[in-house]
Amino acid sequence: MTLLFTTANTRIFLLVANLFFGTLAGPEAGDLTLGPAIKVIAPKENMVQIAPFDIDIRFEQRGAAVVDLASLKILLIKLWNVDITDRMKPYASGDGIHLTHADFPKGQHTIKIAIADHEGHESSRTMPVMVQ
Repeated sequence: MTLLFTTANTRIFLLVANLFFGTLAGPEAGDLTLGPAIKVIAPKENMVQIAPFDIDIRFEQRGAAVVDLASLKILLIKLWNVDITDRMKPYASGDGIHLTHADFPKGQHTIKIAIADHEGHESSRTMPVMVQ
């Protein structure tokens, strides 16, 4: 008997295993969905940022399903969630979010980005940002 491990099969296995055993390392850490990949190019993780700084986030479609920009949701997570989607949409396109000279206040921030493809597969990513 031959077992074929395709990328799609691996993702499905990881999704099911994640339900039973908790987080497992997938194709990328924290990337266990069938929706578009969300890759943070800048700001670099675990690095203190000095405002203003650049934000470069890439969306990569998986398979034939195209990224659905209308599904984009960006939250600033504090004591309560603040929806900043409308403020960030001018800098978003089907391939990502590209913003130069982002002016964030000093402090620790957590940003959650969620997006889906036209088949309804959703992905989300949470990124911490420390600004001095």
